[in-house]
Amino acid sequence: MAHQKPKVFLDTSAVFAGIWSAQGGAFAILRLSEEKLIEVVVGQAVLRELDTVLREKLPGKLNVALQMLDICIAHIAAEPSASAIQWAESLIAYKPDAGVVAAALSASVDYFVTLDQKHLLGNVPLREQAPFPIGTPGDFLAWYRNFIAKQT
Repeated sequence: MAHQKPKVFLDTSAVFAGIWSAQGGAFAILRLSEEKLIEVVVGQAVLRELDTVLREKLPGKLNVALQMLDICIAHIAAEPSASAIQWAESLIAYKPDAGVVAAALSASVDYFVTLDQKHLLGNVPLREQAPFPIGTPGDFLAWYRNFIAKQT
């Protein structure tokens, strides 16, 4: 389902990459959100995992990271429905990732961004059956360029 501004779900790996480096596609996605050109959505599980990862890997920059997230995250998805969890678990063996994808499904997002090759990007059945594209930050940016071209 397309929106005026695309709703983009970021998993923990994508959010962290955007905070970690100002050079990559994940940072560009956060910038698009900051400029209100897209709506970034994350789930409760993403926020919990992100808190742990930030405290471990960037303890000195925790306040800056939290300010960035406050500016860039448009929506926090509600806990996913039981049917969304069941659907995701039928395609994803790793339950934490299934819960994250289920949250994106429940939030009716337009795109799911991840760097997880093992459970998500490399999961062909998931990518074929998901109602939204699943890709890397670079994949999303290419998709977004096409989305913008279609709007004009």
